[in-house]
Amino acid sequence: MDSLCKSSKNQASTPDLVSYVFSWSLTDILNEKLYADKITCIPKTFSSVGSYLQSFCLPLIEETRADLCSNLGLIAGLPVCSIESVEEASPPKALIYKLLRGRGDGRGDFGTVYDPKEGDLLAITNFRPRKLGDLERNGRAFTLALVIKVETVYDDSESCSRPPITVMVASRSIEVIGRNRGICFFAVCLTNMTTNRRIWMSLNEDMGNNLNIVQSVLDEDASTASSSCDICSLEEAEVLGIPDLNDSQTAAISDAVSLTGCNHKHRVQLVWGPPGTGKTKTMSTLLWLLLQKKHRTVTCAPTNIAVVQAASRLVHLIKESREEDHYLLGDVVLFGNRGKLKIDEEELQDIFLEDRVNELSKCFNPRSGLSHQLDEMIDLIENPAAYYRLKKKTVEEEEEDDEDEDENALRKFLRIQFTSMFEKLKKLFNTFRLHLSSTVVSMYNMAKATAAFRFLGSLYQRIQNCVSYGFNYLSNECLETIRTLKKIFGFLPVTSDKTQITNFCLANATIILCTASGSFKLRSVEMEPPLQLCVIDEAAQLKECESLIPLQLKGVRHAVLIGDEHQLSPMVMSRVAEKAGFGRSLFQRLVSLGHDKLLLDTQYRMHPSISFFPNSCFYHRKLRDAENVKDLGFERRYLKGEIFGPYSFINIVGSAECLKNQRSQKNFVEAAVIARIVQKLFLACGESKREVSVGIVSPYTAQVYAISEKLGRTYDSCTGFDVKVKTVDGFQGGEEDIVIISTVRANNGGSVGFLSNHQRTNVALTRAKYCLWILGHEPTLVSSGTIWKKLVADARNRNCFFNADEDESLAEAIVNAKMELGQFVEMLQPDSLLFRNAKWKVCLFRFS
Repeated sequence: MDSLCKSSKNQASTPDLVSYVFSWSLTDILNEKLYADKITCIPKTFSSVGSYLQSFCLPLIEETRADLCSNLGLIAGLPVCSIESVEEASPPKALIYKLLRGRGDGRGDFGTVYDPKEGDLLAITNFRPRKLGDLERNGRAFTLALVIKVETVYDDSESCSRPPITVMVASRSIEVIGRNRGICFFAVCLTNMTTNRRIWMSLNEDMGNNLNIVQSVLDEDASTASSSCDICSLEEAEVLGIPDLNDSQTAAISDAVSLTGCNHKHRVQLVWGPPGTGKTKTMSTLLWLLLQKKHRTVTCAPTNIAVVQAASRLVHLIKESREEDHYLLGDVVLFGNRGKLKIDEEELQDIFLEDRVNELSKCFNPRSGLSHQLDEMIDLIENPAAYYRLKKKTVEEEEEDDEDEDENALRKFLRIQFTSMFEKLKKLFNTFRLHLSSTVVSMYNMAKATAAFRFLGSLYQRIQNCVSYGFNYLSNECLETIRTLKKIFGFLPVTSDKTQITNFCLANATIILCTASGSFKLRSVEMEPPLQLCVIDEAAQLKECESLIPLQLKGVRHAVLIGDEHQLSPMVMSRVAEKAGFGRSLFQRLVSLGHDKLLLDTQYRMHPSISFFPNSCFYHRKLRDAENVKDLGFERRYLKGEIFGPYSFINIVGSAECLKNQRSQKNFVEAAVIARIVQKLFLACGESKREVSVGIVSPYTAQVYAISEKLGRTYDSCTGFDVKVKTVDGFQGGEEDIVIISTVRANNGGSVGFLSNHQRTNVALTRAKYCLWILGHEPTLVSSGTIWKKLVADARNRNCFFNADEDESLAEAIVNAKMELGQFVEMLQPDSLLFRNAKWKVCLFRFS
């Protein structure tokens, strides 16, 4: 908020990204050539840090414009809410307003409740826009506003909160809108600018960022950033006690761990992880060793899915280790958006920051936390009679004096009170064991506290049986034990402020997991000692400018980039920015400069028939098939017939593509064939009682919808039969037992569009474990002259090429689809599927 409200020298020279956005008219946003003549190609090498950072600025502005432009085309479906009131902020600040959305009207066209979130860019209008032209209807332009804070307001008379108050900065003055004025105003969410604003601040040389790694990767000498230090004599890190690591995985981990011992140069290590080579396992093992050695590390990825995968594997390693190492869970923190991370597994809740803060807030609470409970127990034991009288007075339970009854009542009270206190302490202590970092309370002190607490538990059992003699019998032992606990935990914060507890957790964590964008939050956290290492997973899928967010964190000296430039590259909306190289990753640029990369060379996922073509085409046969996939027992046959073997190209005869809404391609015949194959699989697996996961992949969104519509909800609730239909991008990083690829394109010109993209093709071909069936139109793919021509030729050479009509059931599906499409003339031709295999035909002709 302050960055938009305050004026400083730095901000005067380098405006916030929002300033550019606020300066645009609707015409500017829709103009694809707005910055075309200003943007130049981002070079591979740079003469200075300033020129390096500056090279990304204009492409980032253009990409922000393109993102806005794309969303405006879908404005009818964008999140929208009505506005109940807009007021100037108090105290008044330039163009800062507070917005309260209308009750019960925070829904979009798809029924989702919309509450503005920090970073949302809003269009404030006096009508609900249904199409693009509505935004400037009747000559009244909309007003842009950026959400800079969201304040939750609780109503004392209600059990739930009222609609939150949205604090926003506007592009121009907004008329103060009071309640019940009879005019409806709306806020439409156009996009969220959080990530782009964080990138922008990382590109600002005046922000005092850590530029150590940036300076080491500027030019041709970047290739030396991977070499070892000439000063340090580093021994290879021992990778012991971790089973099932191959030589390449061990080498990658050992080299990465050794980085942390060097303080003389800044190194960047590249780990090349092709599909199925155990990239996630390698990274989680690396993190496990860094955790044990107390090397502070931030671990990032472009997507929440990748972050969760790494976190899950690390937690699994910790819980599989020695029982005393379970305490290390407190040294690991995962943070981010709960909904996007989909934190539903109990084991991830153990390290998720929001849950940790909630649990520790109970322990640190001044009125009910551990410190308070220990003090209460000391008071109880040191002067039980006074404590008893105080509590009696508090609960207004004073009775007439009766010495005999009072002595029995006191004894009973002490047992009950001690029991209650002990149970509370037990719960708080277990929370500490799970959530406190070993950098705060050492493993030695935690073991000492555990022993003290166990002894207190034994005293508790003896006190339970203390009926015939007084409570003082055990008081000295209790006091000594409690004071031991007080000494161990006495320095911990006593607060209920969750912001303070959040910073406490982050400042003391050894391993921090988050998205690359999310790591920006760590800039405001004081860490001592600071972070040492940055590990980026899926690094080839992260724009170089976005990778600068974690790489510039205070203290970071070395980086490990794990990725594969032959898989999906970062997504870029703007054609102008893409042409300039804005979608290039740091991983890809360093590889192009000759930077050494360590290859994970053994794949454990795919049947050898599946891995053969990607290995030959994309990895120059550098990959080896692991013993597990070469074993005869690995092969699975789900359907009868050679056409449904481990690897097949199935030629869909007579199919045709069509363009949906001038945006995306689809192919009804391929969709029908896929629906038939899935039906056959379902019946076969039902008979054999075999569980199977099926992934249906297409590069086109329209085809994904067409296939989903064809399948309906038939298999949604079928236990043991899991079907996913996604675009290629949606399957990045995933794997399924069976994958069916719908290539869609079928035309006379051999046009295949972005199907020719090698990275997208590689991802599609490497998701299957046991069976990969590729559906396509052979004439189109062969005449395209792309990678798909090679794929079809390879399938023929390996006897994996089949025509769909070789299978009677698939032929029937094709005929039915064509009839449904009304292609009757084509079906009546003598060589059509309808008559090709007929035993006899009736030919009508006329004598001349």
